[in-house]
Amino acid sequence: MEISVAPATTHPGVTVVALSGEIDGTGAQELGARLVREFELGHNRIVLDMSGVSYLNSAGIGELAMAAKRARSLQGDLALCGLQDRVRRVLELVRMDQLLVVASGLEPACAALADHPVERDCGSSSAGGDA
Repeated sequence: MEISVAPATTHPGVTVVALSGEIDGTGAQELGARLVREFELGHNRIVLDMSGVSYLNSAGIGELAMAAKRARSLQGDLALCGLQDRVRRVLELVRMDQLLVVASGLEPACAALADHPVERDCGSSSAGGDA
């Protein structure tokens, strides 16, 4: 899996992490380690651009849930964008789309984190939706 990180150009304080490849066991470990590094650098509002992700398994879902919980504990949040249909269906099946900010594209995802800080309880199933 490939991971690249850059600040959002139009939304100060938002970090964009672009992913490509498969988020399987190995990819999930790489993603988790990279997100921990971003949190340690003080980046607590993170958009995961998943337009290049073709596969997501339970290890990847676990990393997304842990990252969302960590971001919120740091008064931030995690948003996803660019979901391919296969990945979107997996997230909907396990109701992660109710836990995470899921946006139609990069700009709406960045705006959701920059303009409308989201307060979600990681145990709640009442939040989420398309930003």
